[in-house]
Amino acid sequence: MITKNIVLKVGRFPVVSESFIVEHASLIIELGYELTILCEEFDSQLLNEKFGLFQKYKLGEKTIQFGKAFPVFSASHLKQYVKAATKINAIKILTLLNPFTYGLESIKGRLLIDFVGYQRFKSVPIIHVQFGNYTRNLEIFKESLLMSSRVVVTFHGYDAHFNATNKEEKINAYKVLFENADLITSNTEYLKHQLIELGCPTEKIKVVHVPIDNQKFKPLPNKKNIQNRLELISVGRLIEWKGHRYGIEVVKALKDKGVNVRYRVIGEGDCVNELIELVKEHSLERNVEFLGRRSQEEVIQYMQESDIYLMTSVTGTDGRKETQGVVSGEAQACGLPVVGFYSGGVPFTIVEGKTGYLCEEGDVLAMTKYVEELYLNPKKKEEMSKAAVSYINATFSREVVSVQWRDIYEGLVGEE
Repeated sequence: MITKNIVLKVGRFPVVSESFIVEHASLIIELGYELTILCEEFDSQLLNEKFGLFQKYKLGEKTIQFGKAFPVFSASHLKQYVKAATKINAIKILTLLNPFTYGLESIKGRLLIDFVGYQRFKSVPIIHVQFGNYTRNLEIFKESLLMSSRVVVTFHGYDAHFNATNKEEKINAYKVLFENADLITSNTEYLKHQLIELGCPTEKIKVVHVPIDNQKFKPLPNKKNIQNRLELISVGRLIEWKGHRYGIEVVKALKDKGVNVRYRVIGEGDCVNELIELVKEHSLERNVEFLGRRSQEEVIQYMQESDIYLMTSVTGTDGRKETQGVVSGEAQACGLPVVGFYSGGVPFTIVEGKTGYLCEEGDVLAMTKYVEELYLNPKKKEEMSKAAVSYINATFSREVVSVQWRDIYEGLVGEE
């Protein structure tokens, strides 16, 4: 009988900005699997955050911290590890100590330690790794035929980011992984293309969106704008490539046209002081509000109170781009048309002309034009609002994505 167990391998856990991992953990449980979360670092301080699903599914009880599963190496332990490992497969295990194949890590015993630690999960049919840089040598054990679990690796963006200076390094780093993982998933076609450029076989990649919880992110019934003010909103870290400065420039242009506008920006980051100075420079203190970090419930409330979402992400100076832009989907689920830039994976989250508008990166005039068009045409905005909700429900909803993962997991287990 095949056991329905899945190990979800992650980095630090839980993380406020990576709530999608908590969402996916709960999805696995809802699909009927026994779940173990294997994390690099367990952040108990964040348990005070409003992780509703974390508490509901008792994910803390299902989590094993990496250090506890993989003991820290010391010379005095080497004999113990070799003895334990040789009970598994004496000949194959020697490959993990081969410095000509695996370099200094093998001499230090790192591979051996990791392998012995993985043995507690040797009967698990599927190990699903979130982020390509958190495999902890699992692909090497698959290559050496020391692990038989089906391995799924989900990339999210930064783990596949490359530029001219580090592309070859990334290709070499992921070569063994791409050859030995059973399935690689990406959140958009844009990220899929990035992975193919890094050497991942096309036939191994499946696009599966990060789902939008449309039971939480939904329009506000009987919404009214009693102050007759245009409400704009953006949510995201205040860092260079999130492009919030363009949103501020749009607000200035709208104000110069006589539009009563307020722009709320949710998030925190290194660029906050720079953005505040830009607001002062344009005398927009009464038009732009920086709300800092907010809970998911608060984000939903602010979105529901808004009219249009500004998706201002652009290409960073290091070449990094948005790979999906989950917040764009969340905004549409709340009934907000999205006005954004053709950047990275953003175009794959919007139906151009139906659920929002797209313009070239940094084109403030075009972005202002589209926002003003929706402001002056309430009927058009209402049509886009309804279309946005329908689009997200049909394409990105938790129900839709859950079926995709059910089919993936069942297909992998059925191959055994």
